[in-house]
Amino acid sequence: MTDKEIDLLLSWAVAEIIDKDKLIFELKTGKILRIKHGIDPTTPDLHLGHSVVYHKLRSFQELGHKIIILMGDFTARFGDPTGKLTARTFRTKTEVRKQSSRYKKQLGKILELKKIEFRYNSEWYDKMALDEFLRIIGNFTIHQMLERNMFQERIKNKKPILIPELIYPILQGYDSVMLKADIAVVGQDQLFNEIQARTLQPLYGQKPQAILATPLLIGLDGKQKMSQSLKNYIGITENADEMYGKTMSIPDALISHYFRLATKLPDEKIAKIENGVETKTLNPMEAKKLLAYEIVKTLHGENRARKAEKFFRETFQKKQLPSELKPLKIKKFSSLFEIIAEQKIFSRTELRRLFKQRAVEFNESVVSDINFAVNVSGVAKIGKKRFFRLEIF
Repeated sequence: MTDKEIDLLLSWAVAEIIDKDKLIFELKTGKILRIKHGIDPTTPDLHLGHSVVYHKLRSFQELGHKIIILMGDFTARFGDPTGKLTARTFRTKTEVRKQSSRYKKQLGKILELKKIEFRYNSEWYDKMALDEFLRIIGNFTIHQMLERNMFQERIKNKKPILIPELIYPILQGYDSVMLKADIAVVGQDQLFNEIQARTLQPLYGQKPQAILATPLLIGLDGKQKMSQSLKNYIGITENADEMYGKTMSIPDALISHYFRLATKLPDEKIAKIENGVETKTLNPMEAKKLLAYEIVKTLHGENRARKAEKFFRETFQKKQLPSELKPLKIKKFSSLFEIIAEQKIFSRTELRRLFKQRAVEFNESVVSDINFAVNVSGVAKIGKKRFFRLEIF
């Protein structure tokens, strides 16, 4: 690799690098690096915040390096305490494995799955002897683990800290030993956990891994990091129209942030857009359209991006019905609630909330009655972005 290529790889969407000199040296020698990224499958879907790391992994993958995706199917049973001000709930092995299979398919949106080495940390933890486990954690102190801000906050508020939460970073570090990782690529919030590997690896005759940390993507609320639990996220498997619409909803102040972390546009193009917004020669709305198009194109392809753009223009700017709205055939006096629930786009709980909040319309009339029966053909609007053409047969 040339110095220019290395500089781009290690500067684009990078917050911090531990042992940067070692990493640059190994990249220049042409060594095929073993690159670790761990995922605890604790939620149903991956989101755009995760994609910042996956785009970086894709860059390494395209250079011929070995990407190792570690599914934390053991550690996810009690969960990573990072950023949590309350103790995590425990999960069963079956629950975690089910989520793992969902994640693999989603990763294929960005990474070449056939070139990935998938591993599970239950491979070693499920059969580890107690004395070996004690030797591993014996290299660390309670005081080291309690340095973390969220633990200090819990102590201050007299909230419990469970022993497994203190051990979690050590186990994440030991994963790197088992994988013989040369580098870990993670979000910035995982730095503390991955640093623990640098203590353990030399004890097993390995060089300490370098660590590349990407910035955290701010969520749609413009305040906190993107998270499913905060409901401020864009799922990477959401349909193209939803993805485009959600991107259009971000605060103007985040336009540059999203361009630099959630797209792969060249720096000079992003700089031009930023300058246009700053000098008011480019309307922020138009900048967000460009952003939404790029995000949808990356995850769904150019054809779907064009259609999502058209859908947004017709539905939200011209206040027209989407031109490609497919009809749903229904029987007369069918329950509107059940019709929409059967589409499995909204959970039944979420759908009840939308009815209660008067966010459901049929033929441009608000429907708040959950027992409303459809007796004529027409169009149902659910929330701001979902339309259904209903035809009685």
